[in-house]
Amino acid sequence: VASIGGITVGVVGAGGKLTAAGAEKAAKFVSMCDSFSIPVVTLVDCEGVANCPVCEKAPYSAKLARLASAYAASTTAKVTVVTGKAYGSLFTLLGSKTLGADVVFATPSAEISVMPAEAVGFVYGEQIKNAKDPMAEKEAVRAEWAKVCSPVTAARNGDLDDVIDPSELRMRIAAALEMLSGKATVSPYKKHGNLPL
Repeated sequence: VASIGGITVGVVGAGGKLTAAGAEKAAKFVSMCDSFSIPVVTLVDCEGVANCPVCEKAPYSAKLARLASAYAASTTAKVTVVTGKAYGSLFTLLGSKTLGADVVFATPSAEISVMPAEAVGFVYGEQIKNAKDPMAEKEAVRAEWAKVCSPVTAARNGDLDDVIDPSELRMRIAAALEMLSGKATVSPYKKHGNLPL
């Protein structure tokens, strides 16, 4: 929990690779913040889910579903900032507009993509292998992929509200929280929640 512009907020920081335990912890925290109408600020720099022998036995699907459910069900103000990498489904799961984030920013160096640029060799392997100059073709494909995963492309697609300079980060988050301070939502009547998995 922190204070930004005099407003108490809950901060979810996702960096490195997300573990099942990390997803569970974030889901509980988002739900707790929502219970007390505390705005949630999510900072994303996540390369994907963790892969290790212990992680393989973890119930990833259930934990990621719970994380998505926590963000989607919360009605409190939600501001998300992609500060680095946001690969795969984690961009969606960690406070995206798809799950109800009110404002989503990214820094110019952010990478928002289904996969990292290093993986293009695997996906476009046949095209690269059959090229006259495989190394030049690989670099050309990587350069093209860099355009696809830029925050400007995500903003054009409606996934971001703005690409901001890191020096403006605190000011822009504070302004977004101030704008959302009077947020009122009306949920449709339902008998009870539908638990994920």
